[in-house]
Amino acid sequence: MDVEAEDLRLLTEIGFIALGAGLNGQAGLVFEGVAAVRPEAEAGFIGRALVRLALGDAAGAVEILRKAPPSDAVTTYLGMAYARWGAKDEARACLASVANSVAPPTTSRSPVRCSRRSTPRSEAAIRPGPRLPGGAHRRRAA
Repeated sequence: MDVEAEDLRLLTEIGFIALGAGLNGQAGLVFEGVAAVRPEAEAGFIGRALVRLALGDAAGAVEILRKAPPSDAVTTYLGMAYARWGAKDEARACLASVANSVAPPTTSRSPVRCSRRSTPRSEAAIRPGPRLPGGAHRRRAA
């Protein structure tokens, strides 16, 4: 299927709008479509991972993002997914790696690498977050 870049961008935006509105199922379908049309595009990986996070499945988000081509955006979301999964060391390594990659040239950069291993070092500390009915765990008090 031939999809123009602008159409793909709009489809991706629709997916993020659906996700922001709590329409996780619809957002998931949109991002599956993005991934089917452009399997190498980071938007499909990131969108599907964010849907998994919205559903309380941080492990699923980590699994999706580990398969994505490396980029600062993917590594940032991987760090966030690791943090939600409870893998603090991996989260710090990912986020530090992104921070170091965008640091000004005068800042020293330490050789920090984000892990894409199948099992985090801190697996014993990993506990799923609380799930509340109706997505209440995602809402903030007004």
